[in-house]
Amino acid sequence: MRVMDPREVIREIESYADRAGLKVSTVCQLAFGNSKYLQRLKARVDRLNDEYASFRKFCEMRERGSIPQPAASAAQTQEQIHVETSDGC
Repeated sequence: MRVMDPREVIREIESYADRAGLKVSTVCQLAFGNSKYLQRLKARVDRLNDEYASFRKFCEMRERGSIPQPAASAAQTQEQIHVETSDGC
């Protein structure tokens, strides 16, 4: 099976709900057992660009040696990324 683009999944769910005359939440409840599935998928897609930017910033900082080695806690690392990002770096 190929990996699906989440935007394609969103379009397909919305299209099916429209054709079937059902609310999207009803389709999601029946198909996934979760009426908020589509709402949460859309939110994940919306966050993806920001999350990817954070990941790229982390990689760049690691390559410069700005982030401590793995012995540092994840909270310390995340705080350091946040501080550098907030300073416009």
